[in-house]
Amino acid sequence: MSFLRRAIPILSLLAAPAPLAGQTPAPDPLSAAKHVDERYELYAPTQQDVDRARPYVERAIEGFSRAFGEPAPRVAVVLFDANAALAAFDEAPLARRGLATRRWLTEQASAQRSTDLVAATPLGVVVGSAPGGAGVRVVAALPGGAAAVGLQPGDVIKSLNGTAVATLSEFAGLFDALAVGTQARLEVNRGGTVVQVAFAKHAGSNLGRLAGPAQQITGGTGATHGDVLTHETTHTLLDAYVQSRLGTPPGGTVGRVPSWLHEAVAQFVEFPTAEARAPRRETARQLLGSHTPLAELFSMQHPMAALLAGPDGSVRPSAGGTSIMVRPGSAAPGGSAPQSTGIISIAAPSRASAGFYPQALSLLEFLIARAGPEILPRLAVGLASGKTVGQVLAEAKAPMPTEPAALEREWAAWVAAQAPAAQ
Repeated sequence: MSFLRRAIPILSLLAAPAPLAGQTPAPDPLSAAKHVDERYELYAPTQQDVDRARPYVERAIEGFSRAFGEPAPRVAVVLFDANAALAAFDEAPLARRGLATRRWLTEQASAQRSTDLVAATPLGVVVGSAPGGAGVRVVAALPGGAAAVGLQPGDVIKSLNGTAVATLSEFAGLFDALAVGTQARLEVNRGGTVVQVAFAKHAGSNLGRLAGPAQQITGGTGATHGDVLTHETTHTLLDAYVQSRLGTPPGGTVGRVPSWLHEAVAQFVEFPTAEARAPRRETARQLLGSHTPLAELFSMQHPMAALLAGPDGSVRPSAGGTSIMVRPGSAAPGGSAPQSTGIISIAAPSRASAGFYPQALSLLEFLIARAGPEILPRLAVGLASGKTVGQVLAEAKAPMPTEPAALEREWAAWVAAQAPAAQ
C-alpha cells in the first residue's frame, strides 16, 4: 500500500526543548539525509536509507496519481532507526507547511525489530518467548479460541513433536514447517507439571512472519519493507487528498474515510495490476459465504485498530472478534490505521480481520469495473464527507444497486466469477 499526501530551508524546523545537562539531544531527522522535490519530501538517518526508500515512496505517489486521475498531494515521509525516535517526532512543523507526514522505520530497523508476542490463532492463544530462552510462554487466550487445543495462559511450551524450542521464532519456524493434516504434539510446562497437548495442523494456519514492521499477521504474505512503505505512504496520500478536498488543514481531523476503503485503496496501489491483485481476489472468492456483510463492512472499525483504546497490553475482543496486542505504555493512534509504534502483533481469529483486506480490495475492484475509475475519487470524498456508498453510487449514476444487500449479491456474483488462481 502506499501513503499519503517546497523545498525550503529545513534546519531548525523542529523546535525541540533544550536537553537537560549531561543528556545528548536526539538527532533531528530533518537535518540528516533527505530527498526533496516537487512531489514529496523524504528524510532518513542516512543517504543509503533515502536511496532505498525513494522507489517505494515514488511508486505510491505514481500509483495514487493513476488511480485518482490527478496529481497526488505532496507529502513528507520520515524514516527512523528506532521506535522511540519515531514516536517522539513532532509533525506539527511539517503540517504548518501543508505537508501530511508518514512516519516509518528504516529497512534495517524493521529487519531488526522482532515481534515480542504473536497471536497463534490456530492454537487459540497469544504466545511469546519466555525469559532466558526457556521456551514459548502462553500469555493469553484469544476470544472464542481458548479451547482450541487445550493450552492455558501461563503454560510454557518446551517442545514441538520432540524438538525443543527456546524462543518464539524457533517455535514459529517449526510450526510453519508442519504439513497440513499433521498430528502434532506439544510438551508443556504447566505450573511445574509436564503436560502433553495434541493438535492437528490445519490449512492456512501458519503463524506468519515474526519480524519486520508491525502489520497484520496473515500466514506469511511475503511483503517486503518496500511493499509496506508503499502501502503505508498510500494511506497518508489518501488522507491528504481528502483533507485538501474537504478543506481540512494537514494535521487536522480527517474526514471519515471508512476503514474498508482506506485499506482497499492502499492495496490497489501496492498491487498495481489486476494480475498482482489476483491472489487476493482468489482469497475473497474462497471466503464467500463467510464474508462480512457489506452493511457491516461499510461501517465497521478497522479490525486492527479496534483494541487500541488502552495502553495495558491486554487482549480484548472487538466488535468483529479481532484481537491485537499493544506494547504497555503505547498510545492509541488516531486515523484509519494504527501506527507501527507500540503494536507487537495482530490476531485474526475471525472473519472480520482474516477476510477484511481481500474483501475490501475485491469490492473496490468490482466498483471500478462496473462504474469506471472515476468512482474512486467520488467514493473517497463522498464517504469522508458523510455520504453512504449508496448515495455516492446514485449521484454517480453508477449501473448497480445502491442498497447494501443488493449490492452485496452483485459483488459476490462478480467475485465468484473470477477465475481461481492457478494451483
